[in-house]
Amino acid sequence: MFSICSRCMVTFHGNHRKALPLIQLINNVATHQKSVNESGSLEPVPDLEYLLDKSNLKTIRENIQNRKGVGDIDLLHRVFETYKLQPDNSAVLEKLQNVALMIPNKSSPDTIIGKVPKVVKEYGQIQEGTKCQSFEQVCRNQGLLKFQSLSTSPLVLGSRSYMLLGDLARLERALVRWTLDKLIAKGWSYVSVPDLLPENLINACGFVTTGRQNQIYKLRHDQGGHCLAGTSEMSMAGLYAGRSMPDNKPIKMCTYSQCFRAEEAKNRVDKGFYRLHQFTKVEMFAVCTPTESEGLLQEIVDIQCELFSELELCYKLLEMPSEELGAAAYKKYDVEAWLHHLGHWGEISSASNCTDYQARRLSILTDDKQFAHTVNGTGCAVPRLLMAIIEQNQASNGYIKVPECLQPYLKLQHLRPNKDISSRLHFVRSRQSKYF
Repeated sequence: MFSICSRCMVTFHGNHRKALPLIQLINNVATHQKSVNESGSLEPVPDLEYLLDKSNLKTIRENIQNRKGVGDIDLLHRVFETYKLQPDNSAVLEKLQNVALMIPNKSSPDTIIGKVPKVVKEYGQIQEGTKCQSFEQVCRNQGLLKFQSLSTSPLVLGSRSYMLLGDLARLERALVRWTLDKLIAKGWSYVSVPDLLPENLINACGFVTTGRQNQIYKLRHDQGGHCLAGTSEMSMAGLYAGRSMPDNKPIKMCTYSQCFRAEEAKNRVDKGFYRLHQFTKVEMFAVCTPTESEGLLQEIVDIQCELFSELELCYKLLEMPSEELGAAAYKKYDVEAWLHHLGHWGEISSASNCTDYQARRLSILTDDKQFAHTVNGTGCAVPRLLMAIIEQNQASNGYIKVPECLQPYLKLQHLRPNKDISSRLHFVRSRQSKYF
């Protein structure tokens, strides 16, 4: 027989032998983690003091249920009971940590429960009854795009792959340069990041790399077992793994990169150019003290709204509900732009405060050895912004107006049809080709 106090101390009656208190358990976990770190691995540090406090059980259960997430807090407590009886069993210790890591982040108290977001702000007016060609129709007619669904050679482009041509390719470059210029002027430091990342870094950022629902492309184990980055957030988070913030000053970074995602189209909106396997994106990422993350999230959201307003887009800012938070986010905002041909709003950016969720898994510390907070947000997701710009800027004569903020980068006021003969060539299947 034994009894458990609020601090998880266990006393055995009869032989007066005591099991480990929670604080000693945490020290044991830290010792185990140190040995793994010395081998060069990333070893996470779950918040066991919070997770194993029985007064938090109801809150944690409800949070998992509200987020429609994975994780089993009751299983964690059962494993902990086993560990208290077998404190030298490394397999039980490893299971305890693995189960703890499946628990999602806490949610902001003002997060809406369910799946319907809250509209925070709307900008611009939807032009009701406006006739407009779809992005793909415009690009096909003007020779600006080669896309898998537009009679393109399968030897060159696979499923949901694309090539931008002529002024559309120049518009992509202008969007990236303009966005980075804006961010750098606001104090965000530019970094260049890799596309290939170790799998444990991606897991530490809260992204799933196994199972049928994962969206990560992996290399074979005999090629190193690395993965293609789904977002540069992963790379910038890895830059500070195992490091501390100098003088506790916020670290604000931005970059542009290729993003790779093995996503499947689930509905009419997802088909076509809207959801791709590879695309260009500008990203913001910040490391800060726990007291600064809410303010940094608001700074990122303000920057996003400023960018989209200057691009003259019709958009709305949404505070996302519990079912849209994923594993890492404590609080999240999305921005959606109006897509005329679909008569539908489409996501063009997101911003998340991940509090200490990623920092605990990457050992990112403040100068006074607390776990830091991380915040991230999209600066420019190129394909969806191209869709919104072209569909919202069609003139009656068929011209596509270039937003004024981008005109100095293109030296153009309107996109021009592409007269390069390569844009008008059509693929013809050869009977003798060994590829087809």
